[in-house]
Amino acid sequence: MNKEAVKNYFLSYGKKYEQSNPQIQLKIAHTLRVADNALAIAKKLGLSDAEQELAYTIGMLHDIGRFEQIKRFQTFYDAKSVDHAKLGVEILKQQHIAKDLGFSKEEQDLIYCAIENHNRYHIAEGLSSREYRHCRIIRDADKCDIFQAHCLETTQAMLGCEEKELLGSCLSDAVVKQFLRKETIDSSIRKSMLDVWISHIALLFDIHYEATMQRILQQGYYEKMLTKYRFQDDTTQQLYTELCAFAKDYLVSSSFNKK
Repeated sequence: MNKEAVKNYFLSYGKKYEQSNPQIQLKIAHTLRVADNALAIAKKLGLSDAEQELAYTIGMLHDIGRFEQIKRFQTFYDAKSVDHAKLGVEILKQQHIAKDLGFSKEEQDLIYCAIENHNRYHIAEGLSSREYRHCRIIRDADKCDIFQAHCLETTQAMLGCEEKELLGSCLSDAVVKQFLRKETIDSSIRKSMLDVWISHIALLFDIHYEATMQRILQQGYYEKMLTKYRFQDDTTQQLYTELCAFAKDYLVSSSFNKK
């Protein structure tokens, strides 16, 4: 597998954008870690070298649309700009990136499918088992690094707000109920920055593989993420603590049961 060719292609692409912009730097670092996560998960699943190469490549290309999104809209919020996954697929097709990397037509279509599904609320129905597997790998790999990035980056970088705004906000009842059902949070019901933050914690409920759960446990970032902030309102803090304990219990118990 020529990992370096894929990596160098991505890095060359990223250099076309403003390197002094911290959002560009964040996405470059994020992408490199997601690609490594995807490769590690694919190896743990016992996939062939060719399938590992695909998983790594999908990880390296999954956020290619983020660069144009930042350039055009100065935000990572898809709802306020554009669906970055669909934009990424458009760019990949227009610039023949997957083809230039030597992938067959079938493999190109699989790459597009996985990237277009990596940020959806649910994976599309009617996919082949191979497509579905790669969709799950990239979604898992992406979430692994979202947890890590929250421990490494500022509130402004990750959530688009100042820390004081987050710490002064409260949880919405509908968000709490969905969280306790062990579901990822529907973005349409989020009302506060704390709702947005807890929705990132709830991404754990959409992890597909035991290998990913084990990786999350071993890295330790998820647990650090749970204790990163303390909220101003005592009642909110108490509820938040209870939700975090609920999530941590899910992580520990599910890490031995995910298939």
